[in-house]
Amino acid sequence: MNILYFIPSLSQTGGGIRQYAIAMLNIIAKDISNRYYILHLSEDEEALKILEINKNLIVIPKSIAKERRLEKWITVTQKTFNIILEYYNRTSKRISVYSYVDRLCRKYNIDLVYSPFQIAPYTSRKIIFTLHDVQELHFPEFFSPSERFTRAFSFLDSLKRADSVVVSYEHIKEDILRFFPYLRQEQIHVCLLDMTNIWIERFIDEPGKEKKDENKLIKPFEDFDYLLYPANAWPHKNHIRLMEAISMLMKNHGLKVNLICTGATEHRHFGKIKEKIKELGIHEQVDFLGIVSEETLYYLYKKCRGVVIPTLYEAGSFPLVESILLSIPVICSNVTSLPDTIGSEEFVFDPRDTEDISRRIFQLWNNEEYRQRCLSICSIAAAKLKGNDALKKIQDAILSLQN
Repeated sequence: MNILYFIPSLSQTGGGIRQYAIAMLNIIAKDISNRYYILHLSEDEEALKILEINKNLIVIPKSIAKERRLEKWITVTQKTFNIILEYYNRTSKRISVYSYVDRLCRKYNIDLVYSPFQIAPYTSRKIIFTLHDVQELHFPEFFSPSERFTRAFSFLDSLKRADSVVVSYEHIKEDILRFFPYLRQEQIHVCLLDMTNIWIERFIDEPGKEKKDENKLIKPFEDFDYLLYPANAWPHKNHIRLMEAISMLMKNHGLKVNLICTGATEHRHFGKIKEKIKELGIHEQVDFLGIVSEETLYYLYKKCRGVVIPTLYEAGSFPLVESILLSIPVICSNVTSLPDTIGSEEFVFDPRDTEDISRRIFQLWNNEEYRQRCLSICSIAAAKLKGNDALKKIQDAILSLQN
């Protein structure tokens, strides 16, 4: 089949979706049974390297791939019309939305469009897309009314149009079948990506490469013990309870635990995090560095005392996976897929219980035997993460649509 892989833009501000899209690009590069055309308009360095190395991935020239102004106007107008019909329950009157994607499909004789994003592009061709989570249904309070509406309409619309959906974990498939009963079970394919050839491999293969980074950002932490939490400042990432746990350790045990956080800080919730840090008086212990380069992030991983992941909801956690693969002691929430990923209840905690979080941090910071047990568990978990047979599962999902 001729397949269009739809990644027009990639940004770290979107959380783990960028990592997922890159990892999937590495996987389909090995698929010799299908021909892939790549729609990529941004200058994502890692994506460009993969496209340069794998000549079997055909990159559509930007001059052709870019959406034209008139095309965008037509698409937005038609989508808006359908939203109004949806609101008044007149779905039988919905119209087919024109999309520049169909122009590309005609030009390159595309049979199937695959998007690793939460939304399926508009096309008359067959569609596979990845629904990463329906977090807004579990934590509606973390989303504004307009965000809830947008996600509800977009997900419903995409699922109705999709021929197949790829998800990473069984719990996401269960959510789709529960909340969106428009697909049959066999249309939803559970496929956890093989965690090989992801960004950290470049640094593992070239020991000492991270030392080339002269970024002044990391110099203050060269001789500094700290825990690391790589996560955007979104409400479900649970930074505030993490701050409370760090404060509790200081008050109850006189233990000063330093914390470095990376990730986007543009979300409105970041203001609440800053207020909590000020209220707790732990501003000397906590640093937010924002989005950092992969080289800097690798350095921070390798130099940290451990990684803590207190998230309230996660389809799958790239920081947990990266910690395991890098053999970094890590503790995490007991939610969704995280306990199965790490494989031991000894290194998980209740993310709503500040005392439980502080207890695990105390062990991670102070107990060397605990840290070594964690590394042993990580070695077992790493082997599982690297052998998920993801390519065959993706090929099976594609094959199911050939008839």
